[in-house]
Amino acid sequence: MAAAHPERWAAIVPICGNGNPELAHRLVHLPIWIFQGGRDKLIRPQWIYAMANAIEQAGHKAVRLTIHEDLAHGVWVRVYAGEDLYNWFLAHQRP
Repeated sequence: MAAAHPERWAAIVPICGNGNPELAHRLVHLPIWIFQGGRDKLIRPQWIYAMANAIEQAGHKAVRLTIHEDLAHGVWVRVYAGEDLYNWFLAHQRP
């Protein structure tokens, strides 16, 4: 959704989400923090690396990637439980 409509977002946080590297160029102006479970069998961590690398190769200066090695697909439970994510979102606004 973010690649289809990048102008709608101030920042994006894909959590266990697979992306299309061919659309990475559409995301270079968005703050991005990616979360992934290291033991995820539905969305493999290596797929996330491919997308993060594609976004950086397209010109993004600071893709943030956090892999929770001890978690599987339910990594969002930990991500949403802390305040870091919410504070990071509040630090961004659309131009």
